[in-house]
Amino acid sequence: MLATGQAFDLPVRAESNAAIRLQRECATIAEEVEESMEQVSVKNPAVLGGEPVFRGTRVQFNALTGYLEDGESLSEFWSSIRA
Repeated sequence: MLATGQAFDLPVRAESNAAIRLQRECATIAEEVEESMEQVSVKNPAVLGGEPVFRGTRVQFNALTGYLEDGESLSEFWSSIRA
């Protein structure tokens, strides 16, 4: 027979382990995203006040996020900045 409180020990440990794994996975993903962003975007105080832009352009990164938030496609975004 289990002592009082023992029935709850295993699930709490399992949730804690799952939470730790999830936290580590999120940290890894965040690092990968940051590394990817450094490859495609740049912050330079002399370019648009330091707003993140796509490397080699003056196209602000938040323009892309705005398009995507509005339901536009990536191809529509690229077409609009080439015009």
